[in-house]
Amino acid sequence: MSMKYRGLLRLTKRGPSNEDGWKFQLQYQGTMGEHTLDEALEKWAKRWGARATTTQTGV
Repeated sequence: MSMKYRGLLRLTKRGPSNEDGWKFQLQYQGTMGEHTLDEALEKWAKRWGARATTTQTGV
């Protein structure tokens, strides 16, 4: 899931799209390097209550 839609980046511009199949062109901004991927996922999970998942390795 793209985290930009869940509050890690801010939507700064929304306008009509000139590409087929897309209604809008969206532009997002946010500070780069503000957090690591693990920190971003933790922030996202706290805000949106990410479900815990498990994977089977077959070992």
